[in-house]
Amino acid sequence: MNIKWFEKSVEYAFVRQFDFIATPLDGNLEKMGDVIFGEDDKFFLVEFKRTSELACIQSEQKKYTDFQHSINTLSSSQSSSCHFIIYGANNNQSFVLLMTNYCDFLNNNLKDRFYSVDKKRLFDSAISYQDFKQYLEVVIEEKLKGKKEGSAGGIIHELDNMLVVNNEGVVASLFEAIQEFKLEKNLDLSQKIQKDHTPNRSCDMDGPSF
Repeated sequence: MNIKWFEKSVEYAFVRQFDFIATPLDGNLEKMGDVIFGEDDKFFLVEFKRTSELACIQSEQKKYTDFQHSINTLSSSQSSSCHFIIYGANNNQSFVLLMTNYCDFLNNNLKDRFYSVDKKRLFDSAISYQDFKQYLEVVIEEKLKGKKEGSAGGIIHELDNMLVVNNEGVVASLFEAIQEFKLEKNLDLSQKIQKDHTPNRSCDMDGPSF
């Protein structure tokens, strides 16, 4: 029996398997990709596809007026390492998730460039929010070329207010989530500094010593 799945199957399988915070995208914001994932204050972008078949690759290429020029533009950015395609595959009648770099997928250059989905590989490729926003602006600009659908800057401006959901179902804006992490990080650092500089007192017959 041949197993069957959809693009949504890939997306749900990934979300249920990993506990990154997630920001699903729709409308104009979907010009960036399907979902923004993050951990702490670093982020990566995912586009889900049903498979790596040519039809799936071509559906992504059609989002660009000149996809070859766009590939060159995106791949020239170091930040493109944070951009992934995640797709499903049939491995001896077992459904598996695979991942590859977005530009390699767009260029149909998958030979020896795809991997089993791995949390560490994804997180190691994640980048700071500021760098992430700059990269997203390049992605949107490439997709908007030759079209009258607003501006990249205007779309990026909406990003801070987008809702993120963690694995416990807690919802906050992306901006709030980042600020909360920074606050917790600074508090942890402050507590560590305070602990490192607290005198070690010991009592003996002569009284406390420092």
